[in-house]
Amino acid sequence: MINAGTTTFTTRSEGIGDTTLSGIYDLYNNDNRHILVGLGLSLPTGSINETDRLPGMGGPADRMLPASMQLGSGTFDLLPSITYLHDLERTMEARESMPFSA
Repeated sequence: MINAGTTTFTTRSEGIGDTTLSGIYDLYNNDNRHILVGLGLSLPTGSINETDRLPGMGGPADRMLPASMQLGSGTFDLLPSITYLHDLERTMEARESMPFSA
C-alpha cells in the first residue's frame, strides 16, 4: 500500500504567490455606455519548489507538490482584458473578457 493503510493524509503549501500589476483605461464613454480596456503583468514572485510530506512507494517522504499546489507559476504573463458596461438606470449590465489563469 502506498500510504501504509492510512486512508487519509493532509498536505498544504503556504506563502506569497505571484505579483500582478495592472491598469485600466476608459476607452469609450457615452453617457450610460463604457468600454474599458486593461492590461496586466503577472510576475513570478511565488515559489515553484514547495514540498511536503507525502505518501508514496517506500513510505512517506518529503516530495515535490503538484503544480496546482505551488504558490507561483514560474512564468511572466500578460493579462489583457476588455469590459463593456451599460448603465440601465436602476441596474447595470456588464460583459468582461480576460484570459483564464490557472
